[in-house]
Amino acid sequence: MLHTAIPWEYLPQELGLGFGMTCWRTLRDWNDAGVWQRLHEILLGKLPATD
Repeated sequence: MLHTAIPWEYLPQELGLGFGMTCWRTLRDWNDAGVWQRLHEILLGKLPATD
């Protein structure tokens, strides 16, 4: 069975993203704040201009 993800705690420190739980909390907070929804709306709004 293929596995495409790694546990947050195994996120390589070399990436400079902080600790796994810090990344998880940041993504959770962005989701709660509607960041992803707003980003999606902005990108959809730009689609007509790109033909």
